[in-house]
Amino acid sequence: MRFRPTIPNCRGTDGVKAEAGIEWYKARGTDIPHFVCCRACYEDVVLASPGLSACFERAPPQPQDPKAIWSCDMAIPYIAKEYEGRGKLNDGRGDWIGFATEAKARMSLQPCPGIKPASTWRRPWFVPTVPGLEGRVVACAACYCDHVAHTGEEPRWRQAAELSKETGRRVRCDLGAFNVRILMGRCHDTQDFAPWWRGVAALQTEQFCDEKGIPPDSVSWYTLKRTNPPGFQVCHACYLCVVEPMNLAPFFERKQLDPTGKENVLCCFNITHPRIGRGFLPRLLEAYFTRDTTALGAYATEYASIAPCPREDDAAGKRWFGWRDCTICPECWHEFGRHHAPLADKVELRGDVVEGKTMCEMYSPRMRNLYLECNSNGDGEVAPLLQYSAHRRMVWCQTVLPIRQILFQSRLALSQQKMLNTVSSHYYMKGGLQELFTPSAYSYSQAGLGTFANHDYLQGAQYAAQASGIVANATSGSNTFMVGQLEQKWRAVE
Repeated sequence: MRFRPTIPNCRGTDGVKAEAGIEWYKARGTDIPHFVCCRACYEDVVLASPGLSACFERAPPQPQDPKAIWSCDMAIPYIAKEYEGRGKLNDGRGDWIGFATEAKARMSLQPCPGIKPASTWRRPWFVPTVPGLEGRVVACAACYCDHVAHTGEEPRWRQAAELSKETGRRVRCDLGAFNVRILMGRCHDTQDFAPWWRGVAALQTEQFCDEKGIPPDSVSWYTLKRTNPPGFQVCHACYLCVVEPMNLAPFFERKQLDPTGKENVLCCFNITHPRIGRGFLPRLLEAYFTRDTTALGAYATEYASIAPCPREDDAAGKRWFGWRDCTICPECWHEFGRHHAPLADKVELRGDVVEGKTMCEMYSPRMRNLYLECNSNGDGEVAPLLQYSAHRRMVWCQTVLPIRQILFQSRLALSQQKMLNTVSSHYYMKGGLQELFTPSAYSYSQAGLGTFANHDYLQGAQYAAQASGIVANATSGSNTFMVGQLEQKWRAVE
């Protein structure tokens, strides 16, 4: 009990950087290639099955980039369930071969595409056999394994082999949506999957909770009772999949949005909402456990209508506080700037929209310290703050903008390389077919490339050489050195 709290908790399939110093374990030998398990899961899951735990060993340290991401494979739900179930077989001795087989099969599956449509070609898909949902609800193989397998709901699904044979069709995994996963997680907790089937059936007539927002007049919206925080709204799909299953419906009520609004409205429970991760979701869970939405309401009232700080990214058409030479975003003004008078009383911008692009200056600890120094000097002399801010912006233009340009050119070069490699493969394939069925009596040569049996082979080699040259230029050491120097110069004043 004293030892376990000293071990960092599992970071899940999102992973953690190698520099975090997490201890890792692996399957013995080559039984499950590339399988790793973090120390927390080793203590909590692996050691819980003594018959199988002997098949794990400490992973040797690997020389690598400290920024490399390691993810725990035991955090994959299907693998954890298989380990628990097979650890109880054979009178507690376990079934290691069976577990290794299932783990390798799960790790070989492509990850869920999420809410983005994906090609069905040569990829396993599952559909319900429930009347009214067959052909309308689709789950990828990874989500089927993680969320359906081992639940007793398997007979209500079938593998859709016909989808895997279609070349031009794209579908969205219905289990990849955040709100549907919340609903499924709640059903796993209660071991009652009837709400999931009801919720999914109801969603067939609802507007999808899109990351690009929803037209305000196309769905019903909900908010917290009594407080009705400005900027806080939940779409009907999330109300059905999140609010009702968590038994929080008594705390919500309908909200009327402006039906004449031209811009789409983003649901506050959408996974792409900037306040969901560290704001709404933890307080939603608190409301679920305590049956009290006070914390959620207080946070929503304070922050739902305030956009997160853009930091060093410049933004256009936004509201700003401060001065034109030292702009402060609404979040930094709300949390920091407005609390320090007399300097706060001298600002020129008070929620004004600034034409053109500008950036927030007050996310920086250096700028906040300078703000406090100017505030403490008599009546709040603002000149030193504005002078340093102007210098900081000049350095930003000299460093961050060139870095963005270099990175953009590198991404463009990689895209060109992919295209050229595809064209090269096409010509190599044509050349192979020509050599097989209609061989040429002539050979084709080019200096630096060599001699080839036909012209298609030569063209394939030419495109491959172009691709190699583009990558060599884009990933040259000079670009890496320049980005490092520019970043160091920017960090010196940031």
